[in-house]
Amino acid sequence: TPSQAATLVAMLPAPTRRSPTRNSTVLKDRRDRILRRMSLCDDTLRRALAEPLPVGPHPFPWRAPHACDAVLAAGAEPAGDGLIHLDLRLADQERVRLAISDASIPVDGLAVVVIDRDGRERVHLGSSDWRTSQFDAARADRAAGSTLKPFLYRRAFADGLLSPKSMVLDVPLDVGGWRPANEDERFFGALPAGEALTRSRNPPAARTLAGIGLHAFTDELSDVGIDVPVGGLDAALGTAAVSPLT
Repeated sequence: TPSQAATLVAMLPAPTRRSPTRNSTVLKDRRDRILRRMSLCDDTLRRALAEPLPVGPHPFPWRAPHACDAVLAAGAEPAGDGLIHLDLRLADQERVRLAISDASIPVDGLAVVVIDRDGRERVHLGSSDWRTSQFDAARADRAAGSTLKPFLYRRAFADGLLSPKSMVLDVPLDVGGWRPANEDERFFGALPAGEALTRSRNPPAARTLAGIGLHAFTDELSDVGIDVPVGGLDAALGTAAVSPLT
């Protein structure tokens, strides 16, 4: 506004002494002098003179710095209004950030990405604090772990190899000296494939991958945009490296 522009000009010679939080009377006097020297119509001048001075600095918006970095790094083009628009929900972004900052155990390399059903990115947190670490762990590759197992079982279901109720074996497996174990170091024996997936049992996943074949699993992942090498049965346990944004 004309008042804001005149305020900035009035502060230039002595921004500390004429700060609105330190000496608003002097600042307002200088601002009003500048306004009266501007080419303003009577009505605009009257409104500008009546406009109050700012009471203090606005907090810098610092709500999704990693997401902004990622968009700029990708070379995103502004829309017709000259702005780059994101699909983030800042309320959810802040909720996740606060949950991380309240964690009692500090986490290194933390990243949180939330995608809605339409594939839009709603939360992008690349570290617990951008000021501490500008490294965006959301764009960094890491072992996929059990996140690839749903795609493995989906292909097995689609090919007719299994159904969610088909019984699979959660028992020790030895493939050339490779012995996939479960995180809890237990085995449940025979159980439905759907339960093996929800419990993230490793030997049944390895056996399922052996059944559908490495090429079929590679194709399944490629169909959803995950292009990673599937070189052995250990891929069922998520040894391939992907990023949360893959």
